[in-house]
Amino acid sequence: MKQLLQLLAKTVCGTVFDGKTYIVGGFVRDTVMKKSSQDIDLVVEMPEGGIKLAIFLHQKMKTCKPVVYPKFGTAMVHLWGHNIEMVMTRKESYRQFSRKPDVLFGTLREDIYRRDFTINSLLMNIVNHKIIDTTGLAYQDIADKIIRSTSNPDIIFVEDPLRMLRAIRFCVQLGFTIEPTTKQGIVRHARQLTNISQERVRDEFNKMLLSPNPVLALQMLREFHLLDCFIPELSLRKNHPDDSGIDVWQHTMQVVQRVPHTPVMVLAALLRDTDKKTVSDTDYPEKSAKIAARILKRMTYSNKDQAIITTLIRYQHCLREAGADGLKLSDKEIRRLIVELEELLEPLLLLIDANNNAEGNGNNQQVAGIQKRVKILREEITELPIDGASLMEHFQIESGTEVGRFLAEAKELWLENPAITRSQLLVLLSLKKIKTEPVPE
Repeated sequence: MKQLLQLLAKTVCGTVFDGKTYIVGGFVRDTVMKKSSQDIDLVVEMPEGGIKLAIFLHQKMKTCKPVVYPKFGTAMVHLWGHNIEMVMTRKESYRQFSRKPDVLFGTLREDIYRRDFTINSLLMNIVNHKIIDTTGLAYQDIADKIIRSTSNPDIIFVEDPLRMLRAIRFCVQLGFTIEPTTKQGIVRHARQLTNISQERVRDEFNKMLLSPNPVLALQMLREFHLLDCFIPELSLRKNHPDDSGIDVWQHTMQVVQRVPHTPVMVLAALLRDTDKKTVSDTDYPEKSAKIAARILKRMTYSNKDQAIITTLIRYQHCLREAGADGLKLSDKEIRRLIVELEELLEPLLLLIDANNNAEGNGNNQQVAGIQKRVKILREEITELPIDGASLMEHFQIESGTEVGRFLAEAKELWLENPAITRSQLLVLLSLKKIKTEPVPE
């Protein structure tokens, strides 16, 4: 990164872009915080400056042809493995009910004050690396670990409501807090988030779930009434105890804290109890999985993620009868889990372990016991030594439900004894067929 910055400085020095080109945003903030950063955004103080600089760099440095967005005055070039976005200094105006701004050339000061937070408002001269604090607040807010809107939050958050999610994301990523006026602005304009596309909301939400403290992010989303704007189904869980007296929301947060902090695992932990009403309700995993499927589809998560998360939720009680050390579950049932869940078995066990430890139900060694047995039993499993074609040929039957019944029975025999051969299966299936066939009159 240092060499790239030196090359950019050398290329720009002495040209019309010298003294008018600045690095802005997260890179400068991270530099002040003495953290490494890989993202470079440039702002150029001249009409169509971003596009002009991109074309200039393309010609001088032989970069790939820049991607240009004339309507917004932005361009992007790919250089040394980095995507560098360039934009002219601008001022924006938003039409009512529109999230797409009308963009005009603006001064450096106007550009800074249209940005989201003071911590992201620092400028670094690309040539001499001098840092400029236009608001006069950025350095101090970084030192004090404060998120503050660059200007009136009633303007900042109405112009782009996604900034409310970004405020929370920066809190949990950087360990900062939101100052009171900015926080009040978020609460006041929370409903504006419903005007944002589900894809943009999902992307910000995922970044929170990947942060060191997803629980804090969820608590803040709830406190600021933002969670209701994109997952209203969870509002039923707020401070709502089940019939054991457990606060379902607080228990959910304890489970979230204990799972690996990936979007898939946190979402499985977050949505696993969406339909839980009573301890004795054994149907709620299936119902919760259906609710989760609706939420994930609405938020445009991939089909793969939807399938993984709903499967984890659906199977969350598979060890309910396994005992405190996992020894009460039969080898056959463990083999069934290995075959049915494949690569999802380990994340499921992590989810169950997180719940066991959050509940303090005495089963804190259950998953460890199951994992040891899985490791041993997995080695015994090979492919089912028979298929539908073999069954049709042996029993002289046509394709249909009868073949399905034979396959299901063969699978049960194989799960009981994975060393069973094809011949042994056919003999046992033949005996079962004889027993179930009606005696001719």
